[in-house]
Amino acid sequence: MKKSHLFPSLLRLLIVQRRLSSSRVSDEVKIFIVSPKEIQAYKVDGVVCLRGVLSPVQCAKMFQASVEFVKANKGRIRYGKDDKRFFSAAFMADTIPAFEKFAKNSQLPSIAAQLMNNLKMVRFFYDQLFIKAPGTQARTAWHNDLSYWPFRGNDLISIWCALTPVTRESSGVVYVRGTHLNKTLYQAITSDEDEKFVDPSHVACPDFSHDPRLLSWEMESGDVLLYHHPLTVHGSGPNHSLTVQRIGLSLRYLGEDVTWYPSKYVMQIPRDLQRLVVGEYPADDKVFPPIYTL
Repeated sequence: MKKSHLFPSLLRLLIVQRRLSSSRVSDEVKIFIVSPKEIQAYKVDGVVCLRGVLSPVQCAKMFQASVEFVKANKGRIRYGKDDKRFFSAAFMADTIPAFEKFAKNSQLPSIAAQLMNNLKMVRFFYDQLFIKAPGTQARTAWHNDLSYWPFRGNDLISIWCALTPVTRESSGVVYVRGTHLNKTLYQAITSDEDEKFVDPSHVACPDFSHDPRLLSWEMESGDVLLYHHPLTVHGSGPNHSLTVQRIGLSLRYLGEDVTWYPSKYVMQIPRDLQRLVVGEYPADDKVFPPIYTL
């Protein structure tokens, strides 16, 4: 086979252009190529921040969809001692077209595929919405995500999308660099400290507040965070801002290195799971829809 003489970055651009042109995307979708430096940071640190991934149109649409979702009194609202609100919800894409289109037909599946060895296909797991009102003192405890999920493996990627400007002061997510490499499963700690998720076979997560490996970014609307492995430890502090409502939308995608591993301690998925086999790849297109990127 004749070798291509294109620069690697240009070759990737042509590949992704072909992927996006063959998928059902709209004019508001921006092609995004992940650089080799960003891919390396993703692999070594366990997280990378990509700037300007989402277009202003996409951000505006998803901001509006999120606000309307909250107004419909869906999801979970936790009130702190300060009477401020921390709102969370999941699986919006299963029932709401705006969230489904964003999860499946945007540039995000292509980005996930680039970071998981340039896969030709990824599967959509679920989406999750996090909103902290101004002045909310509630913290998100240090944790890694795999303890909450019915899977084992390395190819589970989360993309945290900033729909509003984010700073450490306004409860930006903080990551502990490289913690995905030690393969430690920590006990799951939910925002309301629900003990049903606490698996006694896992160790309690340490307090990483003063760890020198902490990573965080000031973000603008449209920036995204990708964390490499569901074992990457992360958390967030209060929203000290009195004016900024922090809205983050996370989307989770599955690659090839993942197996079905349910237990009574993990989150329940509101789909028909009967055809999934423990210890095998979750190849059920109705439960985890395939998104072809090539």
